[in-house]
Amino acid sequence: MRKTLMFLLVLCIAAPYAYAAEKNYTDSVTGMEFVLVKGGCFKMGDTYGDRRPEEDKDEVPVHEVCVDDVYMGKYEVTVAEFRKFVNDTGYRTDAEKDAGGYSGCMTIDFDDNKWDWRGWANWKNPNKYQSNRNDHPVSCISWNDAKAFTKWLSSKTGKGYRLPTEAEWEYAARAGTQTRNYWGNSKDDACRYANVRDLTSFEGGRTWKEAHDCKDGYAFVAPVGQFRPNDFGLYDMMGNVWEWCEDWFNKDYYSNSPKWNPTGPTSGEKRIARGGSWIARPLYLRASHRGDDEPVLRDANDGFRVVLPSR
Repeated sequence: MRKTLMFLLVLCIAAPYAYAAEKNYTDSVTGMEFVLVKGGCFKMGDTYGDRRPEEDKDEVPVHEVCVDDVYMGKYEVTVAEFRKFVNDTGYRTDAEKDAGGYSGCMTIDFDDNKWDWRGWANWKNPNKYQSNRNDHPVSCISWNDAKAFTKWLSSKTGKGYRLPTEAEWEYAARAGTQTRNYWGNSKDDACRYANVRDLTSFEGGRTWKEAHDCKDGYAFVAPVGQFRPNDFGLYDMMGNVWEWCEDWFNKDYYSNSPKWNPTGPTSGEKRIARGGSWIARPLYLRASHRGDDEPVLRDANDGFRVVLPSR
């Protein structure tokens, strides 16, 4: 009897962490799939050497960083998954509240050929050129919105969901590589792996600068998982939508970053976003590129991905 009670006690204690032993994991509330990214050490920063020397000083010095195991979303958070959060809580995004004194969301309108604030744009309708499908990555999302989602999911499940740190994100995106991107150094191989600014983007008379010399088949956002994954089994780590990270941004942080599990500066004015988007030119489609924006700001190419510490 005593042995039985002890066995049951161990089971009860271990139950909340049962997912930690699994290679992959599916969240029961949203149905989101997670991939176990085994921790390790890597060279973080512009290892390839093609940054703009003056504008992209924040990508150096290249430095060694080590991160722990983490479960990372196999895909970017989708419209359907975000809708479950909204339906459960009644949450209104920063775009819907015109937060920060900005109307709606920043998006493209080819009537005036400008990327500008549009009062009608939000996560339900991020642009007027395609319907917003359930399997699209949710966009027009501020950092505040992304954090609200992770807090909700944590409260629903009792687990510590959050955004990835910048170091976790780059480690996972590189997937063991030190090249320009996880598919290699060629800009024009991007279309097999990512939804980017490409020749498809010019169809219908649209005009862009500095596109990738290939066709990915999508002029705007693509459903998640349409392109080849990286070697960790993660999809769309480059392109489709920018992905918010936990960290505050500081252009000089790499000079003082700790080696083990860096979490960024303790304060700041802007948060990190990584990975580029469907509208990103080659310069931004690099594993080392650091995007940044105010936590309240939102664009039609801003989304996020969720992580869960493995223990």
